[in-house]
Amino acid sequence: MSKAAVVVSFACLAAIGTGWNSLGLKDQVDPPHAIGGLDANDTNASASLLGQFRTSTSSWLWLRTDLYLHNGVELRPLTASERQNGQKGVGSADKELGAAINDDDVVTSIPSADRDFRGWLGNLERATAPYQDMHEHTHNNPQQALPLFRLMTWIDPNFVEGWTVGSTVIAMDRTDNGTDKSLTFLKEGLADNPQSISILNAISFLYITRKRDLDSAVEYLEKARAAGLANAKSLPEDELEEFAQTYRWLALSYRDLNNPLKMDEVLKEGHQLFPDDAIINMLNDRPPLIATESGKKAWLAKHAEAARRSATQTESAAHELR
Repeated sequence: MSKAAVVVSFACLAAIGTGWNSLGLKDQVDPPHAIGGLDANDTNASASLLGQFRTSTSSWLWLRTDLYLHNGVELRPLTASERQNGQKGVGSADKELGAAINDDDVVTSIPSADRDFRGWLGNLERATAPYQDMHEHTHNNPQQALPLFRLMTWIDPNFVEGWTVGSTVIAMDRTDNGTDKSLTFLKEGLADNPQSISILNAISFLYITRKRDLDSAVEYLEKARAAGLANAKSLPEDELEEFAQTYRWLALSYRDLNNPLKMDEVLKEGHQLFPDDAIINMLNDRPPLIATESGKKAWLAKHAEAARRSATQTESAAHELR
């Protein structure tokens, strides 16, 4: 037998042996049952290829939806230095949807002429690329984008913004049917994200502003409160703001349920967590039932910052409660 034939024979035997040995690895690489925890958070790209695919696809759909809502104009968040310099976002004339999308914190990716150092090159880009002055703009009909919200939450059930903004779009139908559909959508999202303060708050807001059902609202706000306390040290910035909203709404709900003891308990805890929150401080320092005109003026002056914020979502809904 030639040397070449011997080498080939040994190679074949080695391959067969490797195949036999690989049978012992079958349960590890292809287990008969799913390994618990492997896909517990598959939206994290490091968790699995499926998680990476879901995250990428839902993010792409989110960007497509955002472009559609903003007439094809690409937006970006304000940088830290822009915030420090007092620069404002583009804002929106759509009060309901604009608050959900939070256009006060974004600007056009292509800078406006008044803050563009490029001169005629900037003018050329604004003339040839999708750009418009987005100050106090309106959005395209968001209900046309509902299938995109439904698709992104199917692909990635842990994409919280898909649930919250999608529910806001559904709730633009202000009928009882629209409200019920929005609640159903949010509760489906809650099943996949039981610790999401944003989703829990969104459900409670609908119960307060649409259903006038404070007992149900308090049930979900208390769940949001518990979720926030359990994860207080690791909450991202957007959830931290939602956590503060939880205390504001919960205090107002207990007030209108005529439960001052629970209201004071919530405000005391909220003040410990958010000592600089103007609205919590204002509610915590309520004027006496009988106050002079000068006393009322002094109290309003003391809480001027909270008074200015009365046009925000929290205080607007608070007026609906009264």
